[in-house]
Amino acid sequence: MPLTRHLYEISEVASAQQWCLRNNFASRAAYWTWELLVSGEPEMALDGLRETWLRYGSGYDPHLVTVSPATEDEWLILTLRVCAACMGSPSTTAYDLLNKMAAQHMRPHMTPRPKSQRVAQRRKTRSAQFVAALDTGETMESDEAGRWWISLDSACRQGDYKDAFWLLQAVQPLLSADGIWAALTIASRGSEATKSAIQALCTTAAAHPQPNKQILFQAAAVLLLCETTAKREPMLTINARPAQLGHYQRDWAAWNTLVNNPRAARLYAIPKEALHAGTIRGALDPKYTNIGELREPIAYLVDGCRWWRDAAAGLEEDSEQGTLCFSDDDALEAFMDTHFSLCDLPDEWSKADQEKSHGIGCANKATPTPTPVLIRYEVPERRYWNAAIHVRWR
Repeated sequence: MPLTRHLYEISEVASAQQWCLRNNFASRAAYWTWELLVSGEPEMALDGLRETWLRYGSGYDPHLVTVSPATEDEWLILTLRVCAACMGSPSTTAYDLLNKMAAQHMRPHMTPRPKSQRVAQRRKTRSAQFVAALDTGETMESDEAGRWWISLDSACRQGDYKDAFWLLQAVQPLLSADGIWAALTIASRGSEATKSAIQALCTTAAAHPQPNKQILFQAAAVLLLCETTAKREPMLTINARPAQLGHYQRDWAAWNTLVNNPRAARLYAIPKEALHAGTIRGALDPKYTNIGELREPIAYLVDGCRWWRDAAAGLEEDSEQGTLCFSDDDALEAFMDTHFSLCDLPDEWSKADQEKSHGIGCANKATPTPTPVLIRYEVPERRYWNAAIHVRWR
């Protein structure tokens, strides 16, 4: 199975990165990010950072979704920012709310009567602005779209997460992503920083047209809008230099000195909690072990990370055996000397070193594979829908 540069299973490293990020193990999260980078997999590292923030970041520090790190410090700072965001409000996550509201046939609260003429006029003006912004190809009637926008805006202003997320889910079959972003943009309130954050989420989401990614970006915007202006301002703070950054920079520099020594660079074991059913050992029956893949890694490098594939470039592949072909034993020995000259070969490592990444399966204890967020693809029952967007004007 695919191995990283230091012979971890790559799916387990990706899972470990995300588990450490959302549980605030910042140093370990940085290490797993580093392992993916030195394995030549920056896209996987960045996807793990963004996906974790979208699911568990609760709207904190939204501008981090626009970051495309290039230097080691930028990667480290982004990792620490995601960790900090996930700790901001762990009880209110986009992932949990989206799944809960997609499955529920709840009756949302009726949109309250406007408390003043000013509020009534704001609703009328902004809902009309939203309707005017919709493409003519949208399936919602203008009156219905206007009332839905008022209900969503009201739920966000009241900090009613459940109603706001129910309304976001309910409109998925009726409005395009562009239409929903128009609603969220017009609902932006408070400082220019809020509007800038919503726009950053909207712009970044455009590069991720898949529905289950789009709705995660939309959910992050809704989480922001559900907070009061006073509480939202700290959420918008860009943490350009996280606490104790120098400490993490020293760790990263130390890891770099080990990069050509596979045994020494394997500082941590994959957390058992990260071995969900979608990982190798999480799917493996406890009667079996995959330790042989580590002890004889050459056979698996043809499907390894990008770094190993590049290292094996020029070597032939035995299509029947699915392994690399060497012209003779001297060529094999030269390859091993090049890549394992600073340490013993994996089959000579201690049991503790080997079991940092391989060993007995744990399918009987593994948690389920993290699933994509649920999306409501059917229009809610009319009685729930009507109750949700019933607007009392006077």
